Amino acid sequence: MHNFEDKFTLALEKVCSQQTAMICKSIETMQEKYAQNIKSYDTKFTDMLNKFSTITDKCVTVEKENAELKCKLKNQQHTNTLEQQIIKSELEAKCTTLKTQFDHQKDMIQKLNTDIGRISSQLADKSATIDNLQTEISSKNSILENKDMEILSIQAEKRSNHFTTDKITAFTFEETTTEIKQLAQAPSVLVLHSLTNELRTKEVENMSTMVNFTQDEYPDTPIVISLPTPRKDSDELNFKGQMISLMIKERIRTNKNVSFCDNSNMSYKGEALPRFIDDKDGFHLTPNGTAVLASNIRDSIDNILDLPKRVPRKQNGNRGRGNPYYRGRGGGRGRGGYRRD
Repeated sequence: MHNFEDKFTLALEKVCSQQTAMICKSIETMQEKYAQNIKSYDTKFTDMLNKFSTITDKCVTVEKENAELKCKLKNQQHTNTLEQQIIKSELEAKCTTLKTQFDHQKDMIQKLNTDIGRISSQLADKSATIDNLQTEISSKNSILENKDMEILSIQAEKRSNHFTTDKITAFTFEETTTEIKQLAQAPSVLVLHSLTNELRTKEVENMSTMVNFTQDEYPDTPIVISLPTPRKDSDELNFKGQMISLMIKERIRTNKNVSFCDNSNMSYKGEALPRFIDDKDGFHLTPNGTAVLASNIRDSIDNILDLPKRVPRKQNGNRGRGNPYYRGRGGGRGRGGYRRD
């Protein structure tokens, strides 16, 4: 019985030892796992702490940036509000100015419309007056042209059927040279009445050039130069005309094939006689002046063609426009006219 107890005790002790060893091993395993878990949790906790710290720093940075943005936004809003007020004030000032200008322009336009209506009415009156004047001028031009053609066409054919006259009008020296060059045949005599109203000394050179040109074209044609007629619009221009007459005579006096038509008989002691010069402009000829000019040219042509001089003849009857005799210098008080055959 005693052995049995000992064996049982020994077996029990052995069982307890095995269980104790197993429990100790289990505890050690649990401790190792616990230590590993604690270490793993420590690492994770440290990572979480680092992440939290990073997030906290970011939150601080974001809050700081947010505060700065709020400050900037507030400043920008303030600036925008101030700029809006300035722009609004400027726009209001501009609107006021433009409105004032518009009202002023409107008043000016109304005034201009009134002026335009008044001027249009005046222009209509002036236009009617101009039309009437143009009609009168056309009528008088037609009359003067007929008289001019009648007077300046010397009608040498009435003295002899061997002579005819042609009048050619040109307004510049260039046109005159062109007309001379285009003549169908060489004339028996060529009269140049080519001095302009400006009376410049350059015309002396131009006249000399024209004479040389004409003699080159028609060497056998004698030339008559009609000198400037007197003027009463300006003493200076009248004196210039006299000086140009002297200069032309001096320049061309040695040319034996050129003679001069002196028109000084329309003046007295250097001053133009009123009945020969138009009062309106002071240099155009009156009908009496045109008659004297034609008579002077006629005498010069008669002289250079060696035609018989016209014989004065008293007329006791009709002395008007129907007079069949050519009136001489001085409107009839000088030489008489040719008798009709």
